[in-house]
Amino acid sequence: MKIYRPAGNPARLEPRHFDAQALAEAPVALYQSGTASLAAALAACRQLGGTRDEVILPAYGCPDLVSAVVHAGARPVLVDLEEDSFRFSLEQLEKRIGPKTLAVVSVVFLGLRDRLPELQELCRASDARLILDSAQWFPCGTEQEPWPGDYNIISFGRGKPVNLLHGGAVICRDPRLAKALPVPGPSPLDQKPERSLRNKIRIYNLVIDPWIYGLVARLPGLHIGETRYKPLQQIEGMSRFHQDLIEANIEQYRNSPRHALEYRKLLASLPQAGWKDLTGDWKEEELPALLRYPILIEDREQREKFLNACKDLGCSALYNRPLASVEGLDFLGEDPADYPAARRFAERLVTLPTHSGITASVRERIVSLLERTLQGH
Repeated sequence: MKIYRPAGNPARLEPRHFDAQALAEAPVALYQSGTASLAAALAACRQLGGTRDEVILPAYGCPDLVSAVVHAGARPVLVDLEEDSFRFSLEQLEKRIGPKTLAVVSVVFLGLRDRLPELQELCRASDARLILDSAQWFPCGTEQEPWPGDYNIISFGRGKPVNLLHGGAVICRDPRLAKALPVPGPSPLDQKPERSLRNKIRIYNLVIDPWIYGLVARLPGLHIGETRYKPLQQIEGMSRFHQDLIEANIEQYRNSPRHALEYRKLLASLPQAGWKDLTGDWKEEELPALLRYPILIEDREQREKFLNACKDLGCSALYNRPLASVEGLDFLGEDPADYPAARRFAERLVTLPTHSGITASVRERIVSLLERTLQGH
């Protein structure tokens, strides 16, 4: 039986000598993952930040954000979201940012940015660093100022826009800040035969075929799609083998089809009651490439009904709970009730697949099922 994956493009096996210009016209440091890259940026902030040790995170997000903060020896501070939005609540952020704040981590949510001018102003006023976590987004070459953070994080991990199954980067335009980044240790993968690294990618490319993914997704014990906290053990460099795949995979990503506009056109025909398009603040010509297309379904029962109907089409609830409720994060000592907007967001979010394996007919089936669900069928 066919099952479409929620995210993840195939990785292209075409080695080219790595050139940092493929990423940015700024200093670039390469690490083994996006999580390690964020931890490296936070370690640099700690080196420059004196006694400051608090890192502000959105109350809804990937648990790897916490992993990076903890590894850097800092303290995670959660801030609730704006109602019906992935963005920080500016009111709550103003209350939490202060003299102990080391950095604010702004997540580019599936490709959608928070209000960066306001965040930059708050950070400047508190002498904190702004870190732009772009693990879920990569520029397609037309965006202005793609890396405006003090530190900017990229992930090349499984399911990310530029997918190599390994690697991450920190981009930093300020030479002084770049110099503070830890020098990555050697990658253990450099000791492995290139053949085994190639075969791992070939197997991944095979498994993401909907027919084979349909078999694999049903195997017990794989925990596919589960939200779990995993501590980061150490910071290592990105393997030379994967570095040489960056340029070809950026080229592939930038030439791949863009599904966001097609979803928007289909969704425009639906009644506006009972759901919300989270891309609505972006004009059509400004809509960025999206890792997944996010919507909110107001009624929880309807949301679960829709997810069940589309479980084989790549639709997903993403993390499905705020960080304060994630298993393994009890040490934060946070009460989920203190983050009501993040909880409601997690309970209503649905993401629609936008990867290269999604066809027009799949998009149309998804939107048709959404319409039927909203109509009570």
